[in-house]
Amino acid sequence: MDVRRVLLIFSIGIFLILWGTPKSQAQDGNAVGSSVRSADKNLPMNEVEVTVVQDRRIQDKTRGDDGVYTLKVPTSLTEFDILYHKDGYLDSMDLGIQNSQPQQKRPIARMTSVSALGLLPNSDLQNLINSSIAAIKRGKNKGSTPLVESGKKNLELLRSHIQQTPENMELRGLIDKGLKDVGV
Repeated sequence: MDVRRVLLIFSIGIFLILWGTPKSQAQDGNAVGSSVRSADKNLPMNEVEVTVVQDRRIQDKTRGDDGVYTLKVPTSLTEFDILYHKDGYLDSMDLGIQNSQPQQKRPIARMTSVSALGLLPNSDLQNLINSSIAAIKRGKNKGSTPLVESGKKNLELLRSHIQQTPENMELRGLIDKGLKDVGV
C-alpha cells in the first residue's frame, strides 16, 4: 500500500512538472534582439542602453565588438517601443513593435553623434527631425513620458547644433513647428 501511494504521488508530481513546463516557458517572453551602430562611421557601439519603454525593467546594454543586445519581452506586452540611449548621441527609437514571434530580429539601430550633426546633409537632418517628432507624437498618444522626453531632447539638440544659415532655416522652422504642433 505504501509503495502504491509513493508511486501515485511520484506520478502526480511528474505529471504536474511536465504539464506546467510549457506553460511557464510560454509566459517567460519572446527574445528580441539586434545591434546598434554609429550612423556616421557605421561601427558597432558598446554600452548603449537599450530599454523597452512600456516596462523600463526590460533592458540591456550593447556589448562587445558587435554592439549586440537581447531583450526578453513578456508575451503579455503585445506592442512595445525600444529606446536606445548613449551620452553624446541622439536617442534612437524603434516604435510600434508587435510582440508576436518567439524570436524577433529588429533592424540595426543607428545612432548619430551630436558632434557629427554639423556634417550631415539636410536630408539626414530632416529624417532625424521627423523620427523625433514621430516619437513625441507616439509618446503623447500612448501616454509614454520617456518617448516624449527623448524626442524633445533630440529636437533641442538638433536645434542647437544646426547652424543658422539661410539653407538651414527651413530645418530650424521644422523643428520649431514640430515642437509647437505636439505641444511640447
